[in-house]
Amino acid sequence: MDVDHYRQLLLAKEKQLVADMSQLHAGTLEQDDPGAQDEMDRVVQSESKDLLSDLKSQEYDLLQDVRAALRRMDDGTYGSCAKCGKPIDPKRLEAVPWAEYDVQHQPDNHTPSST
Repeated sequence: MDVDHYRQLLLAKEKQLVADMSQLHAGTLEQDDPGAQDEMDRVVQSESKDLLSDLKSQEYDLLQDVRAALRRMDDGTYGSCAKCGKPIDPKRLEAVPWAEYDVQHQPDNHTPSST
């Protein structure tokens, strides 16, 4: 397995996520409009804040997954399923380089995003 190739994919994804999170943070700050005039403005503003908050949470979770994959590279466990220890299919790692599990053992509550 070409670990350097996957490391480059992960580092590029990490850089993208950090930039995206910065933009989302800036968007959250822009949403703070104390001059919202009526109830509808406040509802729209609140819903926008909720959406941005959800996006930031998803981006943060994905960033943590990417960084965990980089740590697995450092400790020599990258590319092995965390449950069974067998190698993760290279096609899966190409699509989702931060994958911690093979397809068979992927927990239902931890579906990796390809965002």
